[in-house]
Amino acid sequence: MICFNRRSFITLFIIVVVSFSLYFFVTFFSKNAEKSKAETNTNTQSSIESTTFTIHKDNFEGKKSEESYIEIKPAKSLSVGSKKSAIILINFLDKQLDKNMEKKYVDDEFNKIASNYFSENSFDKLTITAKVFGPYNSTINSICDPDTISDLAVKAADKDINYNDYDFIQIILPNLKCDDFGGITTYIKIKTNDGEIGKPVIIIFDQDYVSSKKYLLTDTLHEIGHVLGLGHANGWNCDSRSIDYYNKCRNVEYSDYYSIMGGTGEIAQLSAYSKNLLGWIPDSNVKTVNQSGDYTISPSELKTSGIQLLRIPIPDSDGFYYVENREKIGTDQFLSTDVTKGAPIYIIRSNNHGTKIIDTKPKTKGVDYYSEFYDAVLSEGLVFEDKISGISIRHLKNENGNLTVKILFLPLSATPTPKRFSNLKAYLYEQSSHFYFDYTYGIFGQRFIIDMSVDKDFKKDTELNFNFGNLDYLSPIIYNYPTLWEQYKCGKILYWRVRTDDDKVISEVNKAVVDCTNYKDSREKD
Repeated sequence: MICFNRRSFITLFIIVVVSFSLYFFVTFFSKNAEKSKAETNTNTQSSIESTTFTIHKDNFEGKKSEESYIEIKPAKSLSVGSKKSAIILINFLDKQLDKNMEKKYVDDEFNKIASNYFSENSFDKLTITAKVFGPYNSTINSICDPDTISDLAVKAADKDINYNDYDFIQIILPNLKCDDFGGITTYIKIKTNDGEIGKPVIIIFDQDYVSSKKYLLTDTLHEIGHVLGLGHANGWNCDSRSIDYYNKCRNVEYSDYYSIMGGTGEIAQLSAYSKNLLGWIPDSNVKTVNQSGDYTISPSELKTSGIQLLRIPIPDSDGFYYVENREKIGTDQFLSTDVTKGAPIYIIRSNNHGTKIIDTKPKTKGVDYYSEFYDAVLSEGLVFEDKISGISIRHLKNENGNLTVKILFLPLSATPTPKRFSNLKAYLYEQSSHFYFDYTYGIFGQRFIIDMSVDKDFKKDTELNFNFGNLDYLSPIIYNYPTLWEQYKCGKILYWRVRTDDDKVISEVNKAVVDCTNYKDSREKD
C-alpha cells in the first residue's frame, strides 16, 4: 500500500502541472515549426484520408462545362482590392499530377500571368496573388464529388495553411474524367485548426485542359470569374433570325468566344458589361440610350472617361441591349479584325450576371449552334433590327479604335397584349409527371413547369386542364397564380406545383381529392 503525506501530494501535483505545460508548448511549437518548414520545402507531401461520398452528375446539353453549386452574386468586396488565394495540389493513389505540374510552375503561372490578367481587366482595382501548397498524397483512388474533394484537400493542407489569411481556395487535381467537367466553383463551410471557415472553392478536374499553359489559365480564370459572381457568356440563337419571340429562341451555353466566361479557349478579357457589374468600369462610362442618334464607344480594354458601354432599354420589358467596343489591347491581342472592326451586341435582362451575345449574321451557319457565333458581331455598314421592340442598331464606322453606331427607335405597328392561357391540356401517363408551357410577351418570356403526383388509384392517361389568366410581362412569377380548372376525373392528387425553369415555385397544392365512385375510363370496353 502506497501512502502520500501532504508534502508528497503537493510535489506530485507540481510535477503533473509542469509536465502538462511542457507537453503543450512542445506540441504548439512543433506544429508551427512544421508549418514553417512545409512552406519552405517544395517537396513536402502528406497523406490524407476520406470518407464516403456521392458522385454528382450534372451537365449542359452534352457540352463540356462546370457546375456552380451555389448562386454567387457579384461581390464588390471580392472584386476590388488585394485578394489572396491558396492553391492546393492533390495526388490520388491511381492518378497523379503531371510531372510538369510542379509547385514552382503553378506558382509562376498564377502570380505572373493570372494575377496580371485581373489587374489588366480591372484597371488595377483588383490584384490577386496566390501561394501553392502540396502536392499531398491521398490514400484513396480518384473521385469526382466536389464536397468530398474540398473536405479532403482542406484537411490535408490544414497544418500548412491558416485559411483565415486567404479569400478563396483553389484545388488542382490529376487527369480525371468527371462528367466532362473542366472545373467547378462551390462554397464550403468546414472546421479547421484555425476555426470554422466559409470560403469559395475552385476545383480544376481535368488535366487534358491543363496540358498547356493556356488551358490551365483559361479554366482557372473562368472559375475565378464565378467566385467574383459572374455567370456564363452565352449566345442567343433564334435560328434564321438575329432576334425573335422568346419561345422561338434558345440559350446556347458558352457561345460568346470574346469573353473568358464563354468557350473561348483564349485568355480573353471580360465584356464591358461584366466589368461594369464588378465595379471596374464606372457607371459614368455607361450611356443609357433613350432617343435616336449617333453614339461613339471607346474600347473596353482602356481606362478612360469616355463611354464604353451603350445600354438600350427594350420597351415593355426588364431587358436591355448592350453594345461594346473591343480592340487588340492586352490579352485581347488574339481578337480577329472582324471583332475589332465590329460591334458586339448583347441581350441581357435586369440583374442577370451572365450575358447573351446576339448572332447578327444568323444565315452564315456553323456546323452546330456553338460555331454559329464565331462571326456574331455586327460588321460595318450592317444593321441589327428588332422589329418586335422597335429598335435598330446600325454600325457606322470604327476609326482610331472608336466605334460609332446609329440607334433608332422605330414605331410599333401594334401594342402587344399579354397572352392568356386557357384550357391547357396535359396527359399524365404515370403516377408522377412533369410538363411545361412557355409564356411569351414581346421578345421575353418565361417557361413554367408543372409537377404532378397522384396516388395508386390514379387512372393512367387521365386528361388534366389548366387555366392561366393574363400574365404580367414584368413579373409573372410574383403576381400571377395559376388555378386548377378541371381536376382529375378520378383519383387523389398528392400534390401539384407550378414552378419556373429556374425552380422558383409560384403555386403549390399538397392534396386534393376527386370522387372515383362512378369513374370509368371512356376507352374501357364493356
